[in-house]
Amino acid sequence: MSIKTLKAVSSATCMTMAIRLLTACGHEAGQPELRPAWSDPESAWVPAHSPVLEGYVWNGARERFEAVRYADVDGMAVLEGDILLGSVEQVKAHTREVQAHGGLQPQGVRAQGVAISGLRYRWPDATVPYTIDPSLPSQFRVTDAIAHWQSKTPLRFVLRTASNAALYPNYVTFRPNNGCSSSVGMRGGQQFINLEAACSTGNTIHEIGHAIGLWHEQNREDRDSNVRILWENIQADYAYNFDQHIGDGDDVFSYDFGSIMHYGAYAFSSNGLPTIETLGGQSIGQRDGLSFADVNATIKLYSRQILANESIPSFQTWAARTRTVVTGDFNGDGRTDIAAVGADGWQALPVALSNGNGSFRVVNESIPSFQTWAAQTRMVVTGDFNGDGRTDIAAVGADGWLALPVALSNGNGSFRVVNESIPSFQTWAAQTRTVVTGDFNGDGRTDIAAVGADGWQALPVALSNGNGSFRVVNESIPSFQTWAAQTRTVVTGDFNGDGRTDIAAVGADGWQALPVALSNGNGSFRVVNESIPSFQTWAAQTRTVVTGDFNGDGRTDIAAVGADGWQALPVALSNGNGSFRVVNESIPSFQTWAAQTRTVVTGDFNGDGRTDIAAVGADGWLALPVALSNGNGSFRVANEFIPYFQTWAAQTRTVVTGDFNGDGQTDIAAVGGEGWGTLPVALLDY
Repeated sequence: MSIKTLKAVSSATCMTMAIRLLTACGHEAGQPELRPAWSDPESAWVPAHSPVLEGYVWNGARERFEAVRYADVDGMAVLEGDILLGSVEQVKAHTREVQAHGGLQPQGVRAQGVAISGLRYRWPDATVPYTIDPSLPSQFRVTDAIAHWQSKTPLRFVLRTASNAALYPNYVTFRPNNGCSSSVGMRGGQQFINLEAACSTGNTIHEIGHAIGLWHEQNREDRDSNVRILWENIQADYAYNFDQHIGDGDDVFSYDFGSIMHYGAYAFSSNGLPTIETLGGQSIGQRDGLSFADVNATIKLYSRQILANESIPSFQTWAARTRTVVTGDFNGDGRTDIAAVGADGWQALPVALSNGNGSFRVVNESIPSFQTWAAQTRMVVTGDFNGDGRTDIAAVGADGWLALPVALSNGNGSFRVVNESIPSFQTWAAQTRTVVTGDFNGDGRTDIAAVGADGWQALPVALSNGNGSFRVVNESIPSFQTWAAQTRTVVTGDFNGDGRTDIAAVGADGWQALPVALSNGNGSFRVVNESIPSFQTWAAQTRTVVTGDFNGDGRTDIAAVGADGWQALPVALSNGNGSFRVVNESIPSFQTWAAQTRTVVTGDFNGDGRTDIAAVGADGWLALPVALSNGNGSFRVANEFIPYFQTWAAQTRTVVTGDFNGDGQTDIAAVGGEGWGTLPVALLDY
């Protein structure tokens, strides 16, 4: 989808983004494809032999004016059949000023062209005020088109009346006129969408697309790589409509044959033969409804989320059939990758390596025995076990095993297996409540601990030697193992900010203290068990307990999330000595939303260095609620429009998080959909 018309001022690099989205679904499921000729009313109204003039429009990305050819239709400058640049006199006046200034933008000149740059051409708050001329016939075309836009995008349309006119000085009027036409973007004051009797609801959807800022798909910069213009079949008087005059590089999505903004195959035909031929045989020119990429282009303009859903053959099915899906930076490029681990008998380990734009490339290299071992152990864990900056994978918790298999990353998506002797630890890991990982001695390498065995007086830790092997420390820690066995969950984090991982037992109804095993840096721990009234009970009653640095002080905190009907979100903020202070601020609706979704995930979704919380995987939801940290234990809720993703997240095997595009903000992916050919990623930007 081409959105070159409204480039965000704050996103100067968007023109170079390589974000590719699924564009194959040009029509709504279950609805018939309309004949390409149904797009004709948008262009057929321009009379043959209309004067063709040349003017200048401002190319925002290249920061210069560029020449365009347009038709003079009753004093209006019409580009590409249905785009209104303004009056011919306005365009001529601007052209004279441009020429007088040698092609540079003269002070005070407001370009009337369609290469619009800046937020001033977007409708504030994604709200489009409108009126309908009483003389317009078949007004259902407008109301149905508006309903379609509102059901698919974050845009809202408000009927402008005498009582609210002062609030909406800028608005669109739908009126009867020749053809179907519109200006591009918000122009200021009253602007018009013209609809003749032949304009359908689909044509109206198309014209609204122009009014909110979308450009014709077939004139984008990469056109010739996707379609062939058959100049010999175009009416000579209309050939200017196929000029590629605005190549400003804001085509941030893949070419969309199914876009409602695409010309039909027979546009301006002189002989009844096609004027546009797709190189791959795709149909074009539908006026059925917004395509997937149309929706996402609008979200790009009026929201902050991007939904990538690129092809990734076989991987989703593999992920659905393995024991678990794990994430990590397996090739050390600073972006999160995804691996499917634990399929008995498999001789290879599939890894989806991030390309940095929401798409992935799959590496599926041989790794004899490891997949079977991973399928037979209690748990698969990840970490940087040799300290080389790349994520490795370990199979832990097989009763009676005397070695611990580790798949060390080679940095290219393949792994080499180390399976060194580690007497007793695998059995201990199989018998405890859970296995946790962390850097328990602060040497920069990931270690493994077996936690939560009722009655045990020691806590076994496998400290990494840095080569895939481990040495076991099993020091006394009275009571803690029993406490960890009796609470709802065991969590890890750096609770005192010393750079070493600690362990906490959380979620015991009625407990008045929260036991924390603080690392001594040698594989042993000291226990702090300070009073924290109410929090343990709250943590026992919510759906899940999550950890993160919610106030950005470098220490791990704990939050109780997902209690239906609760109006506050309790957070235990670390004091840095193993004790916590509780903040329980109001956050209407979020706790209920978190209780109703499939899972709750954490991450730094806005890149401010503090951990946030998201509720993901509610079938049919059109928005994704995120509790953004205020830095003091309280949160503000963002609930941005992102269609499809919540349903996909509800239907896949698992939801994973990571920085899939390397921008420093956490993203969310839906992984493990049997038979799926794409992998949906919500690239979040708050």
